Amino acid sequence: MNKKNIDIIDILIVLAKKRKFIIITTFIVTVAVIFYSLVATKYWKSSVTFLTISQTQMPTSVVPQALMGGMGASMLGLEPGGDALSFLKIIQSRTFSENIIRKYDLIDYFDITDADTLVVMEQAVKQLQDDVLDVDLDLETGMISIAIETKNRYLSSSIANSYYQLLEKYFIETKMSKGRQRRLFLEDRVADFEKSFAKLTKEFEEFQEKYNIIDIDSQKENIVALYAEIVAEKIEVEIELEYSKRFLYDDVHQIRSLQDKVGVLNKAITDIESSESERKPKYIINLDDMPSLNNRFLQLSLNLEIQRNVIEFLYPQYERARLDELSDISTFELVDEAIPSGKRSKPQRGKMVVIGFILSLFLSSLIAYTHEIFTTTDRKDKIQQLFKELGLKSKS
Repeated sequence: MNKKNIDIIDILIVLAKKRKFIIITTFIVTVAVIFYSLVATKYWKSSVTFLTISQTQMPTSVVPQALMGGMGASMLGLEPGGDALSFLKIIQSRTFSENIIRKYDLIDYFDITDADTLVVMEQAVKQLQDDVLDVDLDLETGMISIAIETKNRYLSSSIANSYYQLLEKYFIETKMSKGRQRRLFLEDRVADFEKSFAKLTKEFEEFQEKYNIIDIDSQKENIVALYAEIVAEKIEVEIELEYSKRFLYDDVHQIRSLQDKVGVLNKAITDIESSESERKPKYIINLDDMPSLNNRFLQLSLNLEIQRNVIEFLYPQYERARLDELSDISTFELVDEAIPSGKRSKPQRGKMVVIGFILSLFLSSLIAYTHEIFTTTDRKDKIQQLFKELGLKSKS
């Protein structure tokens, strides 16, 4: 214990003896640090912060904006940070870096000069990612912060916001998920069949208007029943006429009446069979045209039914694809936009001066004490003994 006290006192004696050297050295170094902090290049940092949300149960189109963040997102099954790591990789990708470098002409900013443009871009990307860009991720919340530090406060905020805009553009315009591809395919098919269905519907309506068809089955049954009734009545009248001629030949008036009735019925039958009669009702179908009209009606009805069934099949598939697309694509919500910083990020003058003062005080004290060791006789003897124990030769 006594020996340690003697050693400490010896150190204090040496430091007191060399105090002038220590004070002057510490003062010079501290002044130099202060001067450097005043003339050193100033840097400003700006950050843009956003939250990543992975949609797993419900599309955002049915989620109120007030419930999109924090506890509301958890309650609705929206998992924060679902694709945060992939966002990180995209932000740090070479494609994004080169885009930023070209947009803000950072090659001149980094003062890179080389004849090989590939080398120039390689160095610029490295400096951007190492010295300018700083990306931070909070795994618990999925919050991502993109910090940019440059010599210009406005440039820093602008680059930070550009990174966010590039990310937004990437997920809106570039990322084609399987869900989106399927949705686009089904969207085109639905549109094609809707167009075809509209065309067939119009053609069907024109067919009905042209041939006065409302319900061809009912109209067909009615005209056949009417035709059968008239023909049957004609046959009855002809039988009665033949009977009258054979047994009532002296009743000329009745025979003539029956003959006139047969003529009227023949005319009615001809009107039903012919499309040229003006006496035929508007919505009575001609028997001559019935086979072709029936076939055409059936063909149009069949085509419409096919189109309707296809559309009924496609619509649920299309809606499901839309939901799948929303589930596949992660979204992000801007929390803080980057703004020009009012305070420089470096140099931090106060910290630099304190650290400079402490280091210079420590190093000058160490140098003073070391010098005293090598210049004191008893210490020199101890050092020579140490070298001897280690098997080394020391220079006197």
